[in-house]
Amino acid sequence: MREDWKKHLIDSGAEFDGDYLRDFGNPERERSVAVNGAVLCDLSHRGLLEVRGKDAQAFLQGQFGNDIREVTETRAQLSSYSSPKGRAYAVFRVMLDRDAYLLEMSAERTEVVRKRLCLFVMRAEVVIENAEDSRIRFGLSGPNTDQMLQERLGAFPIELNDVLTSGGVSVVRVPSMEHPRFEIAGEIDACRTLWNDLNVHCAPVGPEGWRLLDILAGVPEIHPETSEAFVAQMINLHALNGISF
Repeated sequence: MREDWKKHLIDSGAEFDGDYLRDFGNPERERSVAVNGAVLCDLSHRGLLEVRGKDAQAFLQGQFGNDIREVTETRAQLSSYSSPKGRAYAVFRVMLDRDAYLLEMSAERTEVVRKRLCLFVMRAEVVIENAEDSRIRFGLSGPNTDQMLQERLGAFPIELNDVLTSGGVSVVRVPSMEHPRFEIAGEIDACRTLWNDLNVHCAPVGPEGWRLLDILAGVPEIHPETSEAFVAQMINLHALNGISF
C-alpha cells in the first residue's frame, strides 16, 4: 500500500497489520453498518493487473469468458479466466482506462493470472503488469450514495457496470443487494478529497465489510483452495452478465 494513502487512512481511524488494513476499530459493528448504512471501504486488499499494447483487446478476447469488445471507458464487465477444461482460475472486473485494460480481482489471484497470461503472449504486442499501487481505490455503498456522488461529481453511474469519469476519479456501479454500490479509483489528491467529503455522511469499514456486500450481491470470488473447482455457470457469472456465449 502507498504510504501517503496509508497515512490518510490512519488519520481516518484505520488499524493495520503491517500494510493490511484490518478494520476501523469495531469490526462487528462495521459488518452491521455495511449491510444497513452508508459506508466507505479502502480496496487495497483487491489486486489489480494492467494489460496494454496494440494487441491487448484481441489477446484478452481469446483468453477470457466474456466479450472484451464490450468494455469501453464508460462500460465495465465481470469476466473469468479458466483452464482448458473451462474451470475458473479467477473472477475479476474488467475496465478500460485510456489504452489500458484493468483487471480487478482477489489479491491472492493476481500473480497466478499474470503468469498464466504471460505464457500465451508469444508475439503479441501486449504488456501485463501488476498495477495495485498505480491508482487509489475505495468502495462506496449505502442508501442515497448515488445522490452523494451527484452532489460532488455532478453525476453518477446509473446502470450496473456503467463507468463515470469526473473530478479526477472513475466510478463504476457494481452489483448490490439493496442499496447503490460503487467502486472509485483515481489519483491520490482527488480520491483523498472525495473520501473526506463522503466521510461526513459515511462510516469507514474494513475489507470484511466489503466482502460481505459482495457475498450478499452474489458476486463470486475464487481462492487458491477453489481454483479450477467450478465452471463459470456454477459460480453465478451467467446471472451477472459475466459470460458471453
